[in-house]
Amino acid sequence: MTSNIIKYLNFSPSLNNNNNISRKSWIIGNVGIKENTIIKDHVVLRGDGEKIKIGKDCIFYERSTVHVASDYLGSRVGDRCVIGRESVIHACILSHDVLVGDHAVIMDGSVVGNNSVVAADSLISPGKKFPPFSIIAGSPAKKIRSIDSLEYNELRLNYNKKNKNIFDSSNVFRKEDVFKKKPLIDIEEQKNIKKKNTFISPDAVLNIEFYIEDFASIWFGVKILSKSKKSSLSLGRGSNIQDNTIIFNQSKESVIGKRVTIGHNVVINGPIKIGNDAVIGMGSYIEHDCIIENDAFVAANSYLKKNTVVPKNKIFAGNPGIYFRDKSISEKKYFKSGQKIYEKLSKDYCQIFN
Repeated sequence: MTSNIIKYLNFSPSLNNNNNISRKSWIIGNVGIKENTIIKDHVVLRGDGEKIKIGKDCIFYERSTVHVASDYLGSRVGDRCVIGRESVIHACILSHDVLVGDHAVIMDGSVVGNNSVVAADSLISPGKKFPPFSIIAGSPAKKIRSIDSLEYNELRLNYNKKNKNIFDSSNVFRKEDVFKKKPLIDIEEQKNIKKKNTFISPDAVLNIEFYIEDFASIWFGVKILSKSKKSSLSLGRGSNIQDNTIIFNQSKESVIGKRVTIGHNVVINGPIKIGNDAVIGMGSYIEHDCIIENDAFVAANSYLKKNTVVPKNKIFAGNPGIYFRDKSISEKKYFKSGQKIYEKLSKDYCQIFN
């Protein structure tokens, strides 16, 4: 159980002996977990900055991700919370007894009150606050209505009974072979394809012809797959593909430029072309043959239909993803700083794993 519990710099995870933690999960750095919490396969709790605090009696389902906003903002999950499959909890606060459906994204600085329910596929935007006993849904998410303790308890009881309207995602990429594929190359061979300060997670599945440049990184639980040996993907200098992202490349070439950020739990059903300095927000789903031009931004939890072109300096958002507005100068600086943080993280993790 301890093989994927990793010290980061001066921070080691603090765990209770009564937790049930999958060997296929990753718990890293500044993380504290109270008793009787269950961590399923391919969950990533990455505390490489501010602290992640997890309460007692929680459940984190498969491929969910919890991360922090560098040294600025941590994440806190209260007692008895349930986090759905492929959901992202990012630098936010969940109070006690919060139920989160599959493929939800809860972003920086947001607060969800106790005994609330976050429906599947929801996006809680940065800084949003919701009172206790709320039903929260939509992208962007809104409070749909209040509930009482009786209804809350019924919803909790039925969490795993396929309540299609609340907890089950309607648009998650579901291919059996994606989750069963084994790496095309083992970790020793991965070292041979690495460049200067390039980090490739030991559990990354790279079932594809793959090219990577200096200071780029591929994080925990990432899968880059194809059914054809003729398929290839190149990742430019300083770019990062974050935890639990899946790229399914069909039988063609995908090109990801320099200094690109692809957020947590993104699904790209490629091939795709992404220009320099572009950002793909966490939890987004992108169909095949899309083009993301230089400095373009796909907002978190967006759904881009096939052949969509996101022009330079434009923000696309929503389902389906369409033009939202131009990207501001301050946003360009903010995204650039985030990309630079990942270059530093790549260097740090190279030292940890080498």
